[in-house]
Amino acid sequence: MKTTVALHRVQDLGRACAAVAAREHLQNAVATYLDLRDEQISAVEDGDTSLASSIGTHMRALREQFHPVHWDREIDRQDD
Repeated sequence: MKTTVALHRVQDLGRACAAVAAREHLQNAVATYLDLRDEQISAVEDGDTSLASSIGTHMRALREQFHPVHWDREIDRQDD
C-alpha cells in the first residue's frame, strides 16, 4: 500500500524549515556584526578612520536586513 503525505503537513514542514533558515541567517549576521564591531574598535584605536568608516557601513547594512526587535534580541543573546 502506497501512502502519501498530506499537503498541509508538507506546507507546515516548509514553513518550519524557512523559519529555521531565517533564524540561522540572523544568528550568523549578528555573529559577523560582533566580529566587525571588534575590528572597527581596533581600527579606531589604530587611528585608521577610513577603515573604521568602511566597516561601519558594512555593519549598518547587516543591521538593516532584519527587524530591529529581532536584531536587538539576538544581539543581547550573543553579546557577552
